[in-house]
Amino acid sequence: MILKWYFFAVFSCLALLAVAQPDSSNQSVYIERIELKGNDKTKDYIILRELTFQQGDTLLKKELFEHLTRSKKNIFNTRLFNFVDVAGIATHDSVFTVVIDLQERWYLWPKPLLENADRNFNTWWQDKDLSRLSYGMFVRKFNVRGRNETLQLNFQWGFERQLSATYSMPFIDRNKKNGLNLRAGYSTFREVNYASEGNKRSFISSSSGEPLQQLFYAGADFVRRGGLYFRHTAGVTYHQVKVKDSLQLNADEFLLNNNSKMEYLSFNYNFRFDKRNNIVYPLTGQLVDVNLRYRNGGMFSTSAGFELLEASTVINQHSQLKERLYAGASIRAKTTLAGTPPYFVQRGFGYDTFIRGYELYVMDAQDFIAFKSHLKYALVPTRKGDLPLLKDDKFKKFFYAFYLNLNFDIGYANDELYASENPLSNNLLMGYGAGLDFVSYYDIVIRAEYSRNLENEGGIFLHFKKAF
Repeated sequence: MILKWYFFAVFSCLALLAVAQPDSSNQSVYIERIELKGNDKTKDYIILRELTFQQGDTLLKKELFEHLTRSKKNIFNTRLFNFVDVAGIATHDSVFTVVIDLQERWYLWPKPLLENADRNFNTWWQDKDLSRLSYGMFVRKFNVRGRNETLQLNFQWGFERQLSATYSMPFIDRNKKNGLNLRAGYSTFREVNYASEGNKRSFISSSSGEPLQQLFYAGADFVRRGGLYFRHTAGVTYHQVKVKDSLQLNADEFLLNNNSKMEYLSFNYNFRFDKRNNIVYPLTGQLVDVNLRYRNGGMFSTSAGFELLEASTVINQHSQLKERLYAGASIRAKTTLAGTPPYFVQRGFGYDTFIRGYELYVMDAQDFIAFKSHLKYALVPTRKGDLPLLKDDKFKKFFYAFYLNLNFDIGYANDELYASENPLSNNLLMGYGAGLDFVSYYDIVIRAEYSRNLENEGGIFLHFKKAF
């Protein structure tokens, strides 16, 4: 059943990618010049790469506004600028100069780090256990060398200790089509989620204070961006997991065959079509994301090795119904095509994906499907302002908006391994409610929602990213 839904979701992307053909017209305009303002650090080609036209192009006059609007959205979605304005100025009859006025963000963020060890803020808030907090610092440098490259270093102590580094390069060739991502990290845990019971995570803690689990990974991705909205990513990552014997005594299924060490390679391919107006908080546009992941540990160990092939897809549609009214719908599905996952790598609902109203639960699953929807009203449409006492325009000039929303989610998690102890698995899940969203610069999204579920439970939940 899950597999059928999965293929239905994949085929549905064809409908999302269909576009109407414009009417022909003899009236055209010539783009004589493109002028960039405000990109003190960002290389010109990083911005020009996002335009739906180039200098010297001839466009249909009736489509000029559409090109300018879409190009503005594309530039904003690089997440390099707080403000983007794109205007076409007629220099003489049918000849235009395009002026792109930019306000760059602040790119270097050495920030203190404070995170909770739970899946989201709402689960941590139940107990408010300060010992489950991790603290440290991450240093994130955006737009390295003015080429939209990102370097991030993490130094984390407390509940979870972590050292990690990532470096992403969107373009490594002259044609600006191929990119590379590099990553490596090491982390330790004194408490480990080794199972689930009653759709709640079960933990075991270290009595000696020594870490129960150690993780190391290193990997690389090759990224191909042929068009403005299409991206292909292929990567490989090496993983090593070590656990203490005390963990294996309580969780013989955590790693295969009661092993205390597991090594495996993860091969990943991702196809992504993203034409949303704003990737941080979309109101219009489409997203189609298809992912294949193959994991193999047999080349490192016959007893601890495993093979696992999974496929997943996400399809989002966002539409404007009226001037301040928006609707959105999403289908997200995952299926296990081959192999049986150890508990360490399994993921269902309650991690990256959840049904609203069930934020406090997990549903371990090898297959799942979720339909999520919302209706939004711009209570306070996007407004710009200046913050007092700040002089730097990178922080002084800001924008904000408030959205009221109604939401409805429905899903199903198919669990053939742990369902006997988790009654919500293998059952229909449904949640609905209302909320208020706050959106501002530097990708700030705060959502406060009241949601109810089929178990007749309700509550107020706080989130710090978009709904889908």
